[in-house]
Amino acid sequence: MADFYGALSSTSFRVKDEAAFLADPDVAYLKQYVEGKGFFQKEDGYFSFAYDDQYPSTVLTDWDGDTEIEHDFASAISRHIVEGDVCQLGVSGQEKLRYIGGAIVVVTSKGVAYVDGQTCWETRLSTEQAREEATAQYNAVLGVL
Repeated sequence: MADFYGALSSTSFRVKDEAAFLADPDVAYLKQYVEGKGFFQKEDGYFSFAYDDQYPSTVLTDWDGDTEIEHDFASAISRHIVEGDVCQLGVSGQEKLRYIGGAIVVVTSKGVAYVDGQTCWETRLSTEQAREEATAQYNAVLGVL
């Protein structure tokens, strides 16, 4: 059994209210989570972050004793991002070359859209299946732009 290891990084983006953004529990957890694994920074009024981890995701789970709290930082960015800005999150990794993948997550003030690029050696797609999948993902991105 192998584990999936990879990285997640963001493009730079602006927020409407910096204090409210940093006080958001999902953002505060992200900022704490990336310490020692990457960076969370603000430069020239733009935020960005990145980290390496096992199973990188836009949803981080805080295991607080018996309680499990999920922090969806893509949705948090959507709540705070300046209208007209786009934050693109890139996620990539691999598991002993059996699963190689990535995803692009497009975040705007209108919502979050996921474009999956995960591959698996067992996957078999017809041209029609690939076309339907690509069209659905493309339409999801257009819905948040």
